[in-house]
Amino acid sequence: MIASLSYTELSWYSVMMEQDSREAYNKTIDYIDYLAAFSNPKGVEELRKRREVLTTQTPEDKEQFDSLIKNMFGREVEDGGRTN
Repeated sequence: MIASLSYTELSWYSVMMEQDSREAYNKTIDYIDYLAAFSNPKGVEELRKRREVLTTQTPEDKEQFDSLIKNMFGREVEDGGRTN
């Protein structure tokens, strides 16, 4: 069946699978937040705010990107020596 699909159909199928995966992930995160809110509502609200900032904020330069990474992981991360 898959061998008979055109490139356009395969691309559409791939996009739909990615969208389904993203929706399942968001549903799981929402459920976890809901359950965690019973024991630590302030912590859940802080995590939601941090998650929103990380998903909507685009770093403008390397220093801002490094700052975002440090805030996310709590430490600096080496860049591996890449120059590009």
